[in-house]
Amino acid sequence: MSKAQAGQTPSVDSNLLLPTQQKERIITLDVVRGFAILGILVLNIQSFAMPSAAYTNPNTYGDLSGVNYYVWYFSQLFFDMKFNTIFATLYGAGIMMLSQRSLQQSANGLVESRQRFYHRSFWLLVIGMIHAYIFWYGDILVSYAITGMLIFFSRHWSTKSLLITGSALIGFGLLITVTLGYSLPYWSDTELQDMKSYWAPSAADIAAEVQAYQGSWSEQMEKRLPSTIMMQTQGFFMLLLWRTAGLMMIGMALIKSGFLTGKLDKKIYLLTLLPGLLIGLPLIAFGIEQNLANNFSMEYSMFFGMLPNLTGSLLLSLSYISILLLLVNAGLVQIISRSFARIGQMALSNYLLQTLICTTLFYGTGLGKFGTFERSEQALTVLMIWGFSAVFSKLWLARCYYGPFEWFWRSLTYQQAQRLVRDSKI
Repeated sequence: MSKAQAGQTPSVDSNLLLPTQQKERIITLDVVRGFAILGILVLNIQSFAMPSAAYTNPNTYGDLSGVNYYVWYFSQLFFDMKFNTIFATLYGAGIMMLSQRSLQQSANGLVESRQRFYHRSFWLLVIGMIHAYIFWYGDILVSYAITGMLIFFSRHWSTKSLLITGSALIGFGLLITVTLGYSLPYWSDTELQDMKSYWAPSAADIAAEVQAYQGSWSEQMEKRLPSTIMMQTQGFFMLLLWRTAGLMMIGMALIKSGFLTGKLDKKIYLLTLLPGLLIGLPLIAFGIEQNLANNFSMEYSMFFGMLPNLTGSLLLSLSYISILLLLVNAGLVQIISRSFARIGQMALSNYLLQTLICTTLFYGTGLGKFGTFERSEQALTVLMIWGFSAVFSKLWLARCYYGPFEWFWRSLTYQQAQRLVRDSKI
């Protein structure tokens, strides 16, 4: 007598334990995801290599002239906020796809789908916490895991409802930024001074941060711990949550509509890419020029100066996605798209690999180069890591079904080791 006949429900549907076959993968999603993972590093490397304030206020550290200026300007115009926007959107699409796959293959339907998702999200949260507190304060996994659990209920909404609600949440986040900017005159002198110290640290504070990250792991922790806590509390609830939740809902809508799978008419993708190029890009450029004109003052750039990029990046990110989908559907740049797809299939592993490489290069527990690389040198480092990721992903997936961290995450989710190495007979 089987377990089902005896009235005992198997703890895990055997179909869910089978690796996703290559023919079942949606190539467009893997390509866009790989593109996003590579693009994220262009800005993240500044946090790995330089004092934290330099990420938002380039006047605080390093040379900003000549080649360094053009590297910084290029990264602000084409990369800042664009690729984490894409990645959050894809995470929302992934929630929808995982839910649908569980419903199709699980004997327990909605209950199994919900339980599996929250179990999966819990382990992503654990991985993210280890990543954030042990290695790097700029982790995004924690915010994705928490936000995904909060908006999971919306996966059954209509495409229109998801788009409207997602846009409203993003708008609410922008409203918070505007409100904070207008509230500055009402802050106490102590609050203003603390914020100015955060936005433009003193030379002594900068030197202390450089020394700490060039030092031992315990010395790094003295700086990393408060930064991580701030990111996961004040930064998350005041800024990240609303935008991330909105983008995830939009990602759900885009996968439901068929947009992210590349199934829509070519004209739709052409029309979608135009606003980003004609409106988003000029708006972002205008914002950069305004920040430069205001010399990145805390009073302007910390809140109002962010708005052009926060809004323009939404449009430009859709342009990037549309361009990629058009290229993939047209069969162009096949070698590049296959490389992006492999990197995207191992997105978690490549994201964490970036951290392992950069912390080994820049932190004192490795080569201790923190604070010594100019922006131009950081750009060259990014190119080398991109190349390594492409080769590593190709070699690994030639032998294995999953990236190393994807396998680990999936094994934790299903509470048993998953098949990793490919069987040549399959």
